[in-house]
Amino acid sequence: MDNTYHVVLATAHSTEGIGVTIDGFTITGGNAEIAHNISFDENVIYTGDGGGIHTHYGQNTITNNNLLDNTAAYGGGIFTWYGDNTIANNQITDNVVISNGGGIYTLGGTSTITSNNICNNNANNGGGYFAEGSTDTLINNIICTNTAYDNGGGIYVWNSGTGSFTNNTVSNNTATNNGGGLFSDQCTNTFLGNTFSNNISLMGTNFYIYLGQLIFDGVNIID
Repeated sequence: MDNTYHVVLATAHSTEGIGVTIDGFTITGGNAEIAHNISFDENVIYTGDGGGIHTHYGQNTITNNNLLDNTAAYGGGIFTWYGDNTIANNQITDNVVISNGGGIYTLGGTSTITSNNICNNNANNGGGYFAEGSTDTLINNIICTNTAYDNGGGIYVWNSGTGSFTNNTVSNNTATNNGGGLFSDQCTNTFLGNTFSNNISLMGTNFYIYLGQLIFDGVNIID
């Protein structure tokens, strides 16, 4: 499907849309690298967002899928535009973007991201996961061996609401510049019971904070 921008595109009304459930699929070969806009259901969709799945508003459930080998400008595996999203029990691997969010990119809205395997993805920023202006909860995810050619090998959060990270394993991620494990920019994040290990960057840091703060509550393992 290398001539397809988004393998799955779901749009809804900004306030009255129902949303979709995407469960149990293998989603591969998306090619959302072309930079122009299309109109669909009165929404303007940027064709560079979301190689595997692109959701636009709505209450969406994305579970038990295998998203692999998708490419995009933003959000190789999954891209969510606002809405209320549940992303759980997915394998999100080997996706590549030319900008941000190799595995997952959340823009605005609220997302609960639980028990996913987000590994071996590549991006400029946020190799595994990138959040922009969203309020997300991450629980029991494995975020591993992702690469950022700039910042945030595993995780990059930017100008977002208070993010909550609980019992995640973030390991063996790499950033060329800062934040092998996590790069935090202008937001506050709370951590409870996570493991951050073997993440490397040019600066040799697991974490990099630019404005805002990281709050560690309970036992987090950092090495």
